[in-house]
Amino acid sequence: MSHKKAIGILSFCLLILAVDCRIKDLSVQKDHRFGYFIDYFGFQKGGFSKIEILDFKFNKRYRPITTKVDMGLVIIPIENIPSGYGNEDPISCNYLEETQDPTQYLVKKTKEEWETGFTQTHTIKKEGLYGLYFRNCDADIDSVTYHLKMTMHNYKNYLSIGETELPSVYMLFSFCYVTLAVVWCSYLKYKKKTAKIAKLHHLFTVLLFAKMFAMISKSFEFYFLAKTGAPKGWNVPYYFFAICKGILLIVCFLVLGTGYSSIKSSLSGREKKVFMLIIPLQIMTNVALIIVEETSPGTQSYFTWWDLLKFFDLICVCSILFPIIWSINHLKSTAKVDGKQAKNLQKLTLFKQFYLITVLYIYFTRIIVVLFSNALSYKYHWFSNFADEISTLVFFIFVGYKFRPYPENAYVRIYEDDEEDFTDDDLPMFLNNPLEDTTIIKREIRPEHEIEDSEVQNTHEILRFSNEDLDNQNSTQIKND
Repeated sequence: MSHKKAIGILSFCLLILAVDCRIKDLSVQKDHRFGYFIDYFGFQKGGFSKIEILDFKFNKRYRPITTKVDMGLVIIPIENIPSGYGNEDPISCNYLEETQDPTQYLVKKTKEEWETGFTQTHTIKKEGLYGLYFRNCDADIDSVTYHLKMTMHNYKNYLSIGETELPSVYMLFSFCYVTLAVVWCSYLKYKKKTAKIAKLHHLFTVLLFAKMFAMISKSFEFYFLAKTGAPKGWNVPYYFFAICKGILLIVCFLVLGTGYSSIKSSLSGREKKVFMLIIPLQIMTNVALIIVEETSPGTQSYFTWWDLLKFFDLICVCSILFPIIWSINHLKSTAKVDGKQAKNLQKLTLFKQFYLITVLYIYFTRIIVVLFSNALSYKYHWFSNFADEISTLVFFIFVGYKFRPYPENAYVRIYEDDEEDFTDDDLPMFLNNPLEDTTIIKREIRPEHEIEDSEVQNTHEILRFSNEDLDNQNSTQIKND
């Protein structure tokens, strides 16, 4: 690894360490926006917020800025913002006026106080989901530059309401994946002598361990976030294993969808294009999502990038359906050509099962979970994470059960039945590599004299039927005469 690459990886890790915590930093450089949402937090009654402003600079528009500036920060319940926190200009200038509303907290200073920096704290009097907003209503100010430090926490807990159960949730799924990994590895070891252990099974093993370590890291990350407000470095291994899991999951989808047991030259041209396009795109999308997810929503174009990257992620997971559809269409056309309707019907059923479970998994994790999260109260935000993880666990169990190695596995029999019928351009099957694994087909070998007797007998039968046909023709001709 070169020196520049090492520095790049180290910088990326330090960036994650700096931003992923409940004590957050936001750096704004010459921001022209008049109003924007910065971050949100679910406070309990008696919760605490601390806002610190550093290195503030005004960029004037027309005339010198006066001592009194019409600009400030507002902490207010998100439910009181009709336009929503994702809007470019969610709050009006009316929120910068002093109010007796006990749920609204205003941070408004003079020009000198902004430039010298300040720290302001608030004790939340009413439980709720609060948002921190910035608003500039001064026509003489063109843009601002500043550094903001936010500390928000509840009583002995830095997690927002709705996130306090997440350490237990991720610890539970960590235990589930450890158990699943032990069961899977034990099963492979047990079946090693009686069934074919293909490369695809080892790919499943690596995927399972990547998911297991991601869950373990995530559980420790939220444990330390709850206690100290910072992940103490556990977010770095989590994101590493999460990226590995995402890549391996896409590869498994593509391998199963195309029917191949290994990524080699036996792939068709369009399948190679799918691999070459989707895998790099998934890697870049995962890395970009990490960076965007761990920055503050107050960053410029945050919501635009977030929606765009989620769209690319959806494209990646939906693109894996094309190889499955190609395989199903191939099986339909093969059944019409070779007449093996029973055999191809079995294959078609297997592909349709995998296609159905894949569609359900994608639809649930990418769409239903998001809608479910938006519909839930902020107090039950953790339940959307639980639903996402339980669906992934069920999908892993289903795929592992269907593709587990055992002699009577239908996926193995498909390959054994068709290894003579398929050419290189046809559809190879799931669990065997046609270039390396050759199934020995036993044929009945008879002695030469038995073969000769059988041929003579067949010849006599042919002559007998020919003589009978000739007699029938002669009888018919005599009757006609």
